[in-house]
Amino acid sequence: MPLKRWLLQRYYGYCIHPTARIGWSWVFPGYLEMEAHSKIGHFNTAVHLDAIHLESTYL
Repeated sequence: MPLKRWLLQRYYGYCIHPTARIGWSWVFPGYLEMEAHSKIGHFNTAVHLDAIHLESTYL
């Protein structure tokens, strides 16, 4: 498990599916849940938010 994913899950309590991907982004909401195959691309900022829930982008 990549270090970034481990830290986000362990210390922030986020739920991140193993197939979800986060690029080089500054994403620190109060709660984050990423389902299978969801993605956050590079150079995005998401702070001072209560929660983010991303569902799968595949049909």
